[in-house]
Amino acid sequence: VLDQGSHLRPLHQAHDSKEGVSDIKYSPNNRFLAVATFDTWIDLYNVDKGYSRMARCSGHSATVRGLDWSTDSSMVQTASADLELLLWNARTGKQITLPQRDAAWATYTVALGFSVMGIFPPCADGTEINSVDRSKDQKFIVTADDHGMVKMFNYPCVVEDAPHRAYRGHSSHVMGVRFNADDSLGFKGDDKQ
Repeated sequence: VLDQGSHLRPLHQAHDSKEGVSDIKYSPNNRFLAVATFDTWIDLYNVDKGYSRMARCSGHSATVRGLDWSTDSSMVQTASADLELLLWNARTGKQITLPQRDAAWATYTVALGFSVMGIFPPCADGTEINSVDRSKDQKFIVTADDHGMVKMFNYPCVVEDAPHRAYRGHSSHVMGVRFNADDSLGFKGDDKQ
């Protein structure tokens, strides 16, 4: 974790994972940090207490590919390479097994869940989409896929084979896609910005 002030300097270093880190995000209240790993777990750190590890979320059987915090910083949702979406209590690290369909998410970067079920093309096996990002204004969701495409859908995207705009520019797999901080370099309606 780096200090983003006038000088880049480490704020905290930890070696709690044997494998690499696949995703990392601060909670919306900036009090917690979630770190997803190739080890199949998610470590939760308390920023106010010097980045002390407060919980380890264990339950995935494959690499954790992404995570998102709920807007109230009480839950974390994670998606793994074997297409499993799990929810976690951010204070305890315990898995939440009751449905949380009405949960509001600060970001949406996992490719699984009710609000993004329409991003998959017909006959997809679920592994084609490598990256997802919802716009900050929550109007659009963009995907990057194995076919060299970046696609933009309306959000939420809940209909099968949802209408979208497709943009080609890569000759192979697109591994990552993100809107910028204020969506100014994304797309607005029918006009490119």
